[in-house]
Amino acid sequence: MINEIEERVIANILRKPSLLDSIDISINLFTEQVCKDILKLVLAVKPGERSFYSIYNELSTTSNDYDSASFYAKLNSFYTRAVSEQTFYTDIELLKQNKIKDTLLANLATYHQYQTSANLDNLLTSIQNYQSFNDSDSGDLTETITQITQNVEKGATAGIKTNPKIEQKFKHFLVGSKLICIGARPGVGKTAFCLNLICSTLIHDPSVHIDFFSLEMNKNEILTRLMVMLSQVNSNVLTSGKALEDESISKRISQATDILKQSKLRVYDSVTSLEGILAKIRKNAKLCAKNKYLAFVDYIGLVSVSSKRSLERYLQLGKITRELKICTNSLNIPIIVTSQLNRGIEFRQEKEPQLSDLRESGSIEQDCNAVAFLYRDSNNPNLVNFAVKKNREGPLGRISFNFTGDTLTFV
Repeated sequence: MINEIEERVIANILRKPSLLDSIDISINLFTEQVCKDILKLVLAVKPGERSFYSIYNELSTTSNDYDSASFYAKLNSFYTRAVSEQTFYTDIELLKQNKIKDTLLANLATYHQYQTSANLDNLLTSIQNYQSFNDSDSGDLTETITQITQNVEKGATAGIKTNPKIEQKFKHFLVGSKLICIGARPGVGKTAFCLNLICSTLIHDPSVHIDFFSLEMNKNEILTRLMVMLSQVNSNVLTSGKALEDESISKRISQATDILKQSKLRVYDSVTSLEGILAKIRKNAKLCAKNKYLAFVDYIGLVSVSSKRSLERYLQLGKITRELKICTNSLNIPIIVTSQLNRGIEFRQEKEPQLSDLRESGSIEQDCNAVAFLYRDSNNPNLVNFAVKKNREGPLGRISFNFTGDTLTFV
């Protein structure tokens, strides 16, 4: 059955190589060696130049297990096969499903033999991937209508509590299924602002689970910043080694430490791939109640994408935002990502960022529910503006924060 599907996919690709432009396909999806070899040949030819004859010509520069005449006969047999393009995308999904199932069974066997924490993580991730792929959506609206009716009767859910200024201006900013982007030029304080949001959430509701994916700083740097913000102790004093000599400072540090210890915060500084980030989010979010999970990705420009094809960076970013948005919808959780802005903003008179300033990709604007920008006031460098330029579920507007560098706080 699987071999027949694999051969049908390869036949469709040979007949219409442009089908590859609309999907992300891996040689590892296939089990039949001849299908792997043919797909390898096809992928070796540049997109836009692929045809049956250019693929055959690639034989002269690519080593394989077949002599040229024999391999050409196999190519021709696939090319002349009667197949329907309409089955192509369904067949690809079936191959992906089979690969996920095989990976699950392999990880189960490995864990059965070697019961290590790493093998357990791999097994749990495989189980979640399999469940996610096979989740059925009947399209029934009964449960959703009931939830909306309850919100109307009792007042709309407030979602996850965060900074009071944001809550007041932009009601229910961190409600589930939102993908939110915060953009800024380097040095304005994207990371510090996100950590301030985390501190506000930890204080308002310590039961909220928060995953922070840090692609720029390590855990030590992130936790040091959080300690500074929560204790309101100058960062230089905190790291001087003499902070505990002052009783009042020592008490504030102890209180900040307790907040962090009792929190559900997790910081990842070595998970940098889109696949790894999504796996962690799915694994952790499914264990949480509604409005009890929040994820941050800092920042989106450093997230890597595994692909057998060489993709332009803007296409990679498109894949990242699309997959993150699908994740927010399927799990009903908010995810906040940070993004850098184009350098051109520094050379124009009007410094307030616009949606067109988002670096490398219009997909951020397209896929995100809300897009906000941080930028310094031209007349007061300690004043940082938070401007919401896109908001599908609420108003646009701007809030000004006073930034205190010693304690890294926005108030």
